[in-house]
Amino acid sequence: MEIETIYFYLQLALLFIGIAIALFGRAIWHRVLTGIGSLIGWMVGFGVGIWYFGYDSAYDLLFAIIIGIVCAVILGMIFATLVEAALCLLAGLLAGGLIYYYYGDITVAVVVLLVVTVISFILREYAISAVTAAIGAILAGVAIYYLTDNSQTFAVIGGILLFVFGTIIQFYMLEDNDNYKDE
Repeated sequence: MEIETIYFYLQLALLFIGIAIALFGRAIWHRVLTGIGSLIGWMVGFGVGIWYFGYDSAYDLLFAIIIGIVCAVILGMIFATLVEAALCLLAGLLAGGLIYYYYGDITVAVVVLLVVTVISFILREYAISAVTAAIGAILAGVAIYYLTDNSQTFAVIGGILLFVFGTIIQFYMLEDNDNYKDE
């Protein structure tokens, strides 16, 4: 199989994952955030293990892997327990990151991070729909960009349309599928 074929299948998979998250993210957000927490825990734990033990021998790597697994389990459980707060924090990080990227001022970015986190916690039912629709639209937009031979126009239009439709669908059609009510 040629590398272009593999890239094409990966781009299609990214497109379908983005569409699924944008349209049905509210139904799966609990599992997605648990996975994100585990990934962050793994990266932090493994990084600390490598920093502390190094990577000179197999035992050093084994200790780093064990620390990474332990941190992945712990942070995954924290995110599973505090999924609403974690989602609001991710919304704040997204907004703060965009402000920092465009303006380069860390103080303003931290203030935006805190304000968006608090507002999205107050309006967390709507934040779930909006954030998952935005994440799915970004993933699908990237896939469209690569599938259309780097056409930014199609990627932006497709991402915006998917965000709008995904948010509307999640607000109105998936309103009865709130995971936090049945736990």
